[in-house]
Amino acid sequence: MTNFPNGVASFGMPLMPALMGLPLGGGKAIWVHSSYAGGASNGDFDRPFTALETALNSGKVRASRGDVIYIKSGHAESVASATAINIDLAGISIVGLGVGTQRPTFTFTTATTSTIPVTVADVVIANIVFSANFDSVAAAFTLTAAANFTLLNCEFKDTSVTDVSFVNIVDTSTTDNAADGLTIRGCKWRSEDDASGSLVKSDAALEGLVVAECYLDHSVSTVAGVVVTQAADKQLTNALVDRNFVRTAASVVGTLVLGTCATSTGFLSRNAVQSLDVAGGSLAAAVTTPFTLVQNWVSGALAEPRAIDSIGTIFNDA
Repeated sequence: MTNFPNGVASFGMPLMPALMGLPLGGGKAIWVHSSYAGGASNGDFDRPFTALETALNSGKVRASRGDVIYIKSGHAESVASATAINIDLAGISIVGLGVGTQRPTFTFTTATTSTIPVTVADVVIANIVFSANFDSVAAAFTLTAAANFTLLNCEFKDTSVTDVSFVNIVDTSTTDNAADGLTIRGCKWRSEDDASGSLVKSDAALEGLVVAECYLDHSVSTVAGVVVTQAADKQLTNALVDRNFVRTAASVVGTLVLGTCATSTGFLSRNAVQSLDVAGGSLAAAVTTPFTLVQNWVSGALAEPRAIDSIGTIFNDA
């Protein structure tokens, strides 16, 4: 077994992270596994660091070099505060290995303020499970000067049916455009707590948001803006909300996107939504609805009449 100092390759062709849909960065591979007990760690495959923050602080991972932190199958780690893990190295990827229950799991405990701050640009996190084990954890990630932050194929869930949950998954700062390019693709968020809110809580102007191919199940939450809640009068421009599957108990307008800025722009396309909004309210709420809606399918409770609220959006109870 080698230490994979420059990633994994076959006949000179890099295999990871390319197979996970990540760009090839050309940097070094650093390894993490919580169960390692074989002596001093150095981040190599056979001597991995035991915690993500240890890897970030080790000096082995460098900013803007395309380095990848691989977290091995079965890794388990707690996030008990807002300082336990701080992602402060730009241009790195953090990739979980494994399938199903073997994927690395980060469990949020102890306080509603437990979170993972991201304070740099161009960070990718892929194939990791994030679990709430405290009531109303405000946000899994808080972004500050974190343009192009990307979540790929991650899962967010509660550890039990009630009294533990994430309120939001990503919470931006109040600085306009500091989180531009935010991308969430192929992720799942299932919660049976009525406190569940938005995948993205955007507190400032945001350009280029992409939320695509996600599954969001908030079957008991009545909170609107399941995909994104935009701060009052702040623009959400060139957004793409595409091919998501959303289940919610919300009965107000703005099921997917909630905001008040009439100059926001973007596409809501090919989303399938099950909502309890018997009035057939719009998928996006603003002073006017500036988003272009294309081929969205909205279903309410059985036998309740529905209405078409905008071109390209179909309501059906069948």
